[in-house]
Amino acid sequence: KKQLTTMKKSIIFLFTIISFSTAYAQNDKFEAAMKPLVAEIHATRFDQSLTEASNKMERIATAEPDEWLPQYWVAYCNIIGSLSEQDEDKKELMLDKAEEYAMKAVELNKNSDEVQQLMAYMYNAKLAASPMTGWMRYGNKVEKHIDNAKNINPNNPRVALLEAESVYYTPSTFGGGKDKAKPMIEKAQKLFEAFEPKNELMPNWGGSTIDYYLSQY
Repeated sequence: KKQLTTMKKSIIFLFTIISFSTAYAQNDKFEAAMKPLVAEIHATRFDQSLTEASNKMERIATAEPDEWLPQYWVAYCNIIGSLSEQDEDKKELMLDKAEEYAMKAVELNKNSDEVQQLMAYMYNAKLAASPMTGWMRYGNKVEKHIDNAKNINPNNPRVALLEAESVYYTPSTFGGGKDKAKPMIEKAQKLFEAFEPKNELMPNWGGSTIDYYLSQY
């Protein structure tokens, strides 16, 4: 009986080791696929297409439905793509896909400041795509997700950048404007300089955008 108990413990231990080894192998494979792709997205200039990177990331998101970062990056690529897209139908399709994947990221990690910032960024892009009616439809959603992100991490530079951009493009007659946005952009720059992502897969974008705005003064 004692020998049988020892054998059972050995089998359980063996299965535990195998499970851990499999998990680590899967994690290594996931990181190996993600790292160069995230680096490519970070290195892509605003005027360059992210379609290919988005398609690759979407395949990873499909293969890893429980991982929030691939969902995040698909949404991000489509948000960025929509901002420079001139065809209204294509822009709408990009923003619909961005919303779909941003919502998946929320379901997987709603307490992330980066995910909440992404939601605000996505709704802000939808607002910009339909300026006549966008504020009524998306204004409150943008503000809600910015507040959520700030409550989680008040030092997120991308949240500060989004707030500064909103003021930058708001006419001075409505309380915004380039001059009013300057100290907000400078604050975002300081936050970005102090920011360190947890790892290479995490969002680390925004620095070049801050540099662009500061170059306008």
